[in-house]
Amino acid sequence: MAATGQAGLRALVVENEFWLRLDAEETLLELGHDVVGWADRARTAIAEAERTRPDFVLMDIQLDGVRDGIEAARVIKDAFGIPSLFVTGSADPTLRNRAMRTEPLGYLQKPFAPDELQSALKSFRETANRGASQVPNTSTGVHNSMPTTTIPSSH
Repeated sequence: MAATGQAGLRALVVENEFWLRLDAEETLLELGHDVVGWADRARTAIAEAERTRPDFVLMDIQLDGVRDGIEAARVIKDAFGIPSLFVTGSADPTLRNRAMRTEPLGYLQKPFAPDELQSALKSFRETANRGASQVPNTSTGVHNSMPTTTIPSSH
């Protein structure tokens, strides 16, 4: 059960770094969401999205293999209608512009705080409940115009 008292969302976590994937999964679980699968490369992410039909994909941009997370997100959205929430350690504006073309839920700069993730997903849930296709959330910096929030790493 999510902290809001509503049932949690079903998430597919796509991250090629083992410890970051475990951290993301733990954060999602602590926020009351279900993790229905994981992948570390685009091909596997697409197959897992088809198999598990999550509500959203928490998608790293840098993945193992030939294709990146942006390409995987595009295929997953086009084929199954499942949106992605990007996470990346890169501040490259070209990468960000490519990501924008997939109409993501948002774009979180690594490392991100649990409240940033929670805010993006709360906006997604509220928008989905209204039947809208965009996720406006100008108060947190996590929305379709995708300004990033960078939190210094404590490591």
